[in-house]
Order: sequence, then C-alpha cells, then structure tokens
Amino acid sequence: DDHAVGVRLSDGRELRADIVVSACDGYTTAMKFLGGKYLGEEYRKLYTETIHEPGMVFPGYFTLFLGLSRPFPEGDPCTTYLLDDATAAELTGIRHASVNVQFRSRHYPELSPDGTTVVYATYFCDIAPWRALDEGPEQITRTRGGQELHT
Repeated sequence: DDHAVGVRLSDGRELRADIVVSACDGYTTAMKFLGGKYLGEEYRKLYTETIHEPGMVFPGYFTLFLGLSRPFPEGDPCTTYLLDDATAAELTGIRHASVNVQFRSRHYPELSPDGTTVVYATYFCDIAPWRALDEGPEQITRTRGGQELHT
C-alpha cells in the first residue's frame, strides 16, 4: 500500500520490519530507491537540477570514529585543523587541507562510559581514490559469528 515494510537483501530474501530507515544519502534514497516519487518541489529541484551544477554538491566526506579508553579533557570540543600541503597529501582523496575533529562524548556523554572518549574526525574528499583501494565489490554478503551480514 505504497509504504516501506522491510528490505530485500542481495540474495533475494526479504526481512519485514515495523520501521524502515534508509541509512544512506538522500539522493540514493529519494531517487534510486523511491524513483523520485515522493519528492516535494524543493527536493525535486535539488536532486534533478542543483545537484548537477558545478560546485553545488561536494563529492564525498571521509568520517572516522575512534573510541578511546581514557578521558580527553584537554581536547577542544570541536576544532577545524588547517593542514600544510605535505600533511594533507597523506590523506586519501582530500579536497581541502583541513580536518574537523570533535570530541563527541563531550557533547553527548551518553555515547560512551565514564572514563572514555568518542572522537569524530572528518574531511571533504573524492570517492574515486577510496574505490581504487578496494579490490572487491562494494556490496557483499558475509558471515560473522555465524550470522549473515549484508552490506
């Protein structure tokens, strides 16, 4: 009846759910999965016109989460570090010589137990160098601990 009720896995199995959350970007969800069927006019313009204009959409974003087994009170809660060219060149696909670092557990203490820290680091990047590092398919079914995982 025109609403999501689960997911179909790469092997053809279907898993039903009361709530379905798309864990990918908006374009993939709205345009690829739903065929643009449920877009309002603003999002239709964004995904059919604006997205193709040079400089309007950034190609990628690298994100790293770290769990530290100690507190890190000396770290600024949120800082953007400007990098020299040599340091930036060491980061795969980097587009701007800067890295944003957030100590997420300072903002959201419920994210980690007392005495630990969650670090979130990001930078803008191109996706092509990352894809070149991977020799396998982007989507694969694998088993861990006896349970099939679909990614």
